Order: sequence, then structure tokens, then C-alpha cells
Amino acid sequence: MNNIDHDDDDAVGRLDDGALEVTRLRMLRDGDERLELVLRHLVIRGLPMIGRVCADRAQALGLSDAQRQAAIEDAGVRLLLRLGLEERLPRVGAIAAHLAAECTDAQLSKPQGAPRLAVPQPQLRIVEQLGDALREGRIRRNDGRTS
Repeated sequence: MNNIDHDDDDAVGRLDDGALEVTRLRMLRDGDERLELVLRHLVIRGLPMIGRVCADRAQALGLSDAQRQAAIEDAGVRLLLRLGLEERLPRVGAIAAHLAAECTDAQLSKPQGAPRLAVPQPQLRIVEQLGDALREGRIRRNDGRTS
């Protein structure tokens, strides 16, 4: 990444999605060190689609803001991972929309329980049973001499 300069970034930024996809595949096959730059541009182009799809689906499904945000983050990471595969892919917007829908739908299946602010009251059955046995005379207190 040290040999990449501002001109490379500008040149990659001027490519359309189709040319960027061809460049991505070529760089993956050749092991080009500038691949990270191309992947970054593709992910940046896919993020607006991810945001829109996740927002629309989250609203339709009644998800919370935290679930919507989790779906956006998950879809962004999955997009980056998918773009790192050496295979021909559809346009980045189509991939982003598909991943966003999957990630938003996955949030629906996760139960969102009520936040637990305190631990529940412990159940001390052994202590209660010991107290009952003392009161009923089934056992007696240790006086310290017989211990």
C-alpha cells in the first residue's frame, strides 16, 4: 500500500462500476497491492444502497434503531468480504441491496429481550431448608465444642 499515491486514488475514483469490477478481478488474479484501494471504492459506492435498504426494511419490519444499525454494519462487512472473492460479481449496488436485505431480515429472527438492569433475587433453598430443620428440631446448632 506504500506505493499507492493520490493519483491512483483519483484514477480509481473516476472508473465506473463496470470498469471497477474488471479492475478488481484483474487485481485479485495478479495479486496487485492496489486491490485494497479498489475494494474501498467499491464498498463506499455500495454503502448508500445498504443504508437505504436497511432503513426501509427495518421500518417495514418494526425493528429498533440498534437492530437497523447492526444490519448496516453486518451488510458492509459482508460486502467487503464478498468483493474479496475471485469471482465475477454483479454490480456493487445489486450486491449491496441483496446483502442489506438478508442482514435486515436476520435481525428479525434475533430475540430482543428486555434489558436486565439487576440480577434476579437469588433462591437460597438450602439455607431455607436448613432454617426449617433448625426450627423443627431435626438438627441442632453447633455449640462450638463439638465441631
